[in-house]
Amino acid sequence: MLNNKIIQSSLRDYFSKMEFKNPIAVTLTLRQSVIVNQNGLDHWVSLTPGMASQNLRHFRNRLNKRLLGKKSSRFSASIPMIPVLEGTAFKRYHYHLLVDWPFDDGLNDIRYSILMDWSKTQWGYHQIDVQENADRGWINYITKSADKVDLASSIDWENLTAPNLI
Repeated sequence: MLNNKIIQSSLRDYFSKMEFKNPIAVTLTLRQSVIVNQNGLDHWVSLTPGMASQNLRHFRNRLNKRLLGKKSSRFSASIPMIPVLEGTAFKRYHYHLLVDWPFDDGLNDIRYSILMDWSKTQWGYHQIDVQENADRGWINYITKSADKVDLASSIDWENLTAPNLI
């Protein structure tokens, strides 16, 4: 098995080669459980990493439709995004994202768009953080080993949409 430091170095090198024009750093927190009604009975359902990934896909589709309009469905256009899931039995699940924001919106407009679409998902929790001008330091932060069971599997590869490589 590969050493975690080798995996971390490879991921950082790979992500650093991606060209983001207007990178923003986003942290999205997830609910840890929700009530689901089945056959007239309420049941608590606990979040799993697979459910978190499906929830992020729903968010990503909503955001793409909001920002890119019909291009998102007709031409499979998607905003570049690197998603990393963190959380343990003792720390709330949350996503760290590096997103290439397609417009020169102000930070308040960006936060509003993200909050509106995140709050419409089943597992979206109200704690979010959005920062402009994400840099190499954000890539290093989201690829840290802490708060992850396994660094390589914490990358949500199904929801990763890469921009052009340098």
